[in-house]
Amino acid sequence: MSELTDQKLDPEFVRRGAVEVIGVIAESRRTVLDEHSHSFRWLTASLLALNGGAALAILSNETLTGSTKFSAGAFYLFGIVFALLVAAVGQRVNRKIIPNLNDQLGYWLAVSYDGQRVEGREQELNDEVKASMKFGLVGQLFGWSAGLLFFAGSVTVGLDLREDDVQATEGEVVKTSETSQ
Repeated sequence: MSELTDQKLDPEFVRRGAVEVIGVIAESRRTVLDEHSHSFRWLTASLLALNGGAALAILSNETLTGSTKFSAGAFYLFGIVFALLVAAVGQRVNRKIIPNLNDQLGYWLAVSYDGQRVEGREQELNDEVKASMKFGLVGQLFGWSAGLLFFAGSVTVGLDLREDDVQATEGEVVKTSETSQ
């Protein structure tokens, strides 16, 4: 037999426990919604600003070669796309988690009323939440990808600018040695 059915729990005790669980779930739901909303707005705006600003900056730069503008621009463009995917996936995760939390609230409201717990249903509810959270890893992957694409674009630009500096320095050395002779 299961752990829940082996013990003869006082239904009043189970009801009081269920009321406590309802409070925890309701607070978790509020926290998840609030944190999710704030973090995704901040993250999406930051990633869009970084990649978008960098893309505009390289397009207006006259010292970069065409191939560098193209390569870095592609990195930044894909960074913008991945930043938008962060928001889209985040919204989908939110849409999946909210019904699961509502189902948990409904279950625990029923338990608070009749004092009867169903172990199989509790496990099912927990599995649904865990499955929804795994989908959130996809959003994190897109977020890290957008950040790495910004980094790759910046490295591309930096290497081009460094190459220009090296060539300019070599040109000065050649001019200096020619005038010395």
